[in-house]
Amino acid sequence: MKRMGYVLGILFLLFIVSACENFQNQNLEEVSEAYCRENPESEACQGDMLEDVSIDTLLDMFEEIIATYDSESEGSFCDDYFSVTNVGMLETCREDFETLVPLDLGEYQVESFVKDTALSTRDLYTVTVESGDGLKVYTFTLGFVKVEETIYLDEWAYDMETLSVNTPGDSTDDDDDEETAVDEETFTDLENMLD
Repeated sequence: MKRMGYVLGILFLLFIVSACENFQNQNLEEVSEAYCRENPESEACQGDMLEDVSIDTLLDMFEEIIATYDSESEGSFCDDYFSVTNVGMLETCREDFETLVPLDLGEYQVESFVKDTALSTRDLYTVTVESGDGLKVYTFTLGFVKVEETIYLDEWAYDMETLSVNTPGDSTDDDDDEETAVDEETFTDLENMLD
């Protein structure tokens, strides 16, 4: 009878321990932002490196972010894409939501998507995007981190550069003509030397 009591007691304890672990995981998901605000150095608030995630996957995520961004309706956008591992960036997303993506971006073409090779606790990428009209180039700096097997952004910034359009008669056209004339003279001199 004592043995039966021990077995039942052990089974009961195992049931309670497993139930507590499940409850704590659910609770951590609900309060993870608040937890990371109070414990930014906690291991749970650091996230993981991406390791074997392909560039195509990250490019798809970038394009999804641009496609779903609506400057007039934040909704759950910041919570869906930005990690709680960088609470400051999450707050910036919420506070400056209207300026998160360039309003005049429109149609674009990705020119490059390059991983920053500097040592970091997260994966940093530089994305260069040219506007559809070819007059502007946007350079995005993106930081990715994996939290509980989901990829989030923990850094987002961009710069814009306006490209100049050469018009006929620019000094660069004259310089090209001078270079061509010099090259022809050099070629002629070489032919004369070989003869």
